[in-house]
Amino acid sequence: MKKNQWKTAAPTYLIFVLFALIWLLPIGTAFVKSFQINGIGNYQYVLSYDKISYFRVVFNSMFIAVGTAVLVTLITTLAAFAFSKMEFFGGCFTAQSLHALRFRWPL
Repeated sequence: MKKNQWKTAAPTYLIFVLFALIWLLPIGTAFVKSFQINGIGNYQYVLSYDKISYFRVVFNSMFIAVGTAVLVTLITTLAAFAFSKMEFFGGCFTAQSLHALRFRWPL
């Protein structure tokens, strides 16, 4: 990256890092709080519990997550195709604005 480009792109990257830290803060807080009451004993108890099949728990979670991702992708793809064929007020302005913004912000 050239020196000129770095000066213009630095605020954008700083904002991205700030948002990433804000997004990670609750996850980090939950992780730290999980060790405060009984330490690692909580995790040992849960993982050594005989009545739960963790393979089944992970399979159920993956089944729901993959199914949801496929369904959302399918629906949004069909909606995007429909919107691309529709003519609506401001459509040309919106496309030109997005095209102009693409060349304005160096990432």
